[in-house]
Amino acid sequence: MLSEGLHPPGGIAKNPRRVAARTLLAAAKAYTARNRYITPEELAAFLKEMGFVSRSDGKVRGWIFPPLAEAREVWAVRAGGTWEWDAPDISEWGEKPGLLDE
Repeated sequence: MLSEGLHPPGGIAKNPRRVAARTLLAAAKAYTARNRYITPEELAAFLKEMGFVSRSDGKVRGWIFPPLAEAREVWAVRAGGTWEWDAPDISEWGEKPGLLDE
């Protein structure tokens, strides 16, 4: 998600950086076999380390994504240095690379 600046579909309309917790858990499990047995608590601990904020609107618990640049910076520090992103020029979640260049 960080590499391309895209989060799973299912953002909450009032805040496009907020994604339902169940959607993120399903996406994490589908991403790689290594995540198949990840628990909601394990994912929550990771997201908190990455600067995500848990919020509920009374109906759906979700996670608010930090600004993309901040999340990438936290990941790079966590990974121990620099990181090569697939779309390094994207500065916000959901931007399409080169869209204005066409």
